[in-house]
Amino acid sequence: MRLFVFYLGLVLLIVGLAYPLGIVETNIFKYMLYIGIIVFGIGVLLLPGKFNQK
Repeated sequence: MRLFVFYLGLVLLIVGLAYPLGIVETNIFKYMLYIGIIVFGIGVLLLPGKFNQK
């Protein structure tokens, strides 16, 4: 689940970058960028650190 959130945020972030780069002009990509930043940040926080590894 942790890796799913991490990679989902990464994909949304990469796809959302199409808006500021001028590739697309629709608002959905702008919101994908915002959601991608938030989900990617949460995914990074959920990744196990060197003291949490099983």
